[in-house]
Amino acid sequence: MSESVRDEIVALANGWMDAVRRRDMAALERFLGEEYVLISGRLGRMGRSGWLANASGPYAIREFSYDDVRVLDYGDVAIMDARYSQQA
Repeated sequence: MSESVRDEIVALANGWMDAVRRRDMAALERFLGEEYVLISGRLGRMGRSGWLANASGPYAIREFSYDDVRVLDYGDVAIMDARYSQQA
């Protein structure tokens, strides 16, 4: 995988979380496909509409970061694997 593809995937992930931090709902709607599902030990299974509603609520992210980033290239698809941390 080229470094530019890796950089583009990481930039998209940072843009997504920055949109969450800013509560930019228009950007978040562009980032998430209709099939988006979050599966969390604390929250359970949450579809796109529930996630967007949660992101627009009182939850506020002050800072975030991705560490130990790996981007896996599968041709037309790339997957980013990372440890995410935040201060909220």
